[in-house]
Amino acid sequence: MATTPKTRQAASGIKGHSDQVNAIQEQLEKASLRAELAEAKQRLAEAQLAEMKARQDLELARKSM
Repeated sequence: MATTPKTRQAASGIKGHSDQVNAIQEQLEKASLRAELAEAKQRLAEAQLAEMKARQDLELARKSM
């Protein structure tokens, strides 16, 4: 079966669209990972703040004994 110019053009168009879809999927994955990283950093900061407060409370409790 011989390929015609239209067939080759259609195949090329499909390949181009497939490449675009893959690029968009990569961008979405990166954006999702960045969002997850930002959330993790926020949770870490909150945990560090809670730890600092707990240490201060412990120190105050020790001093008041």
